[in-house]
Amino acid sequence: NPFYKKARRGELNIDIKKRKIIIYKLHVLSVDLPFVKFKVKCSKGTYIRTLVNDIGNKLGCGAYLHELSRTSIGDYQLDHAINIVDIDNFL
Repeated sequence: NPFYKKARRGELNIDIKKRKIIIYKLHVLSVDLPFVKFKVKCSKGTYIRTLVNDIGNKLGCGAYLHELSRTSIGDYQLDHAINIVDIDNFL
């Protein structure tokens, strides 16, 4: 089960196994407190919600993920995607 499903069921004590990840780039795009918008390039297996939580803990203020958009995965880019309503034009 994904962690978000457990959290939504109210399971608070979830044992999360640590794994090695790589953050290649983390660029802050804007700061409009309490919101911070950033772009991250990371290795597979990176949980961005956990990254945000860890950053908030290190800053001593806490943090949670408000919005998430995956812009690429491997060779696939979001700006090359087609809208689902236009799919018939490509079949």
